[in-house]
Amino acid sequence: MKKILTLLVVLSISQMVVAQNPFEQFGHKGKILTATNGRFNEFHDLDSVVQIGSVLLDVHKLVIVGDAPIDTVTYMPSPTIISRWLSPDPLSEKLFSQSPYSFSLNNPILFVDPDGQFPYTFHVRAFAPTGAFKGTGFHDDGRGFSASTSSGTTSRIKQNFTVDPTAQTYSGGNPTSDETKWNGIGVGTASNEGGISTPEFGTNSMGSATASLTSNFEGSNPAFLGAAPDIEVSSAISITENLKDGKLIVGLDLSSKQFPATEGLIQDAAGNTVFLAGAAAYGNAGDLTTADKTKVATVDLVIGINDKGVFQNVTMGGTTYSIEDFNKLRTSNSAGPNPRN
Repeated sequence: MKKILTLLVVLSISQMVVAQNPFEQFGHKGKILTATNGRFNEFHDLDSVVQIGSVLLDVHKLVIVGDAPIDTVTYMPSPTIISRWLSPDPLSEKLFSQSPYSFSLNNPILFVDPDGQFPYTFHVRAFAPTGAFKGTGFHDDGRGFSASTSSGTTSRIKQNFTVDPTAQTYSGGNPTSDETKWNGIGVGTASNEGGISTPEFGTNSMGSATASLTSNFEGSNPAFLGAAPDIEVSSAISITENLKDGKLIVGLDLSSKQFPATEGLIQDAAGNTVFLAGAAAYGNAGDLTTADKTKVATVDLVIGINDKGVFQNVTMGGTTYSIEDFNKLRTSNSAGPNPRN
């Protein structure tokens, strides 16, 4: 076992030396600035003993000489459970704006990155547009349709999940809610239920990676302790990724009770978003009691991506738009509320 570990460590060193010596192609070995400025042990080919994961290695003798000291800074309880990476991110050079020392763009809540490929995150949201609760004392989300994913873009209930068609990985899907307020007083968050189905992954006749899944969430106003009728939203999503041709084909069907408003977005690993589809709110919260969930919005479009997996443009109905122009077009419609006649 020790021989196997030593071999893995040696292989790790050989890869890290390449990753940390960008001047090698010019035949020069320069001094490399480290990511943590010396706060944590990092690999240097000039050091005789270096820390690799939870062990100390003599790089000249290529033997393990001890265990790493307990990390009292981050309160790591035992050096035997310190995480280790045995190879650099295979796409770190394509995402040169991000440090190869960071994981999931420093946002492990929103993104996962098990293999360094390009995942895509979907956002499905139910929000109360400006004026949706007029005269009730409850606050709305004070906005219309939005392509923003900032913390200030609130929703009554929302759901995020990440899918990588090529790597065939997925994560997330648990719904969450922003705080509900009545006459300026916080009364909690909605009771949330829902999730996503296990995606069906595959490859089409053109060699493109495919994935399809369904999602759903529901929840009620926390002020009524579960007695209020539920907001209900579901979505059916398909995604086809062709990295060679630089195309991402996305389909989305949204279903809800048409109150409150609903919207769906897709986000790349660089944080760019494309507004897929939305449905305005009709009537008011009282209609949730008798309304049935029906399909309220659908879209099929092609997103252009570069070799870094970053969105470049959007093509829909034979017209190609910039990301900014497409989002403006899709979010310009009124999100309601529109009284039902």
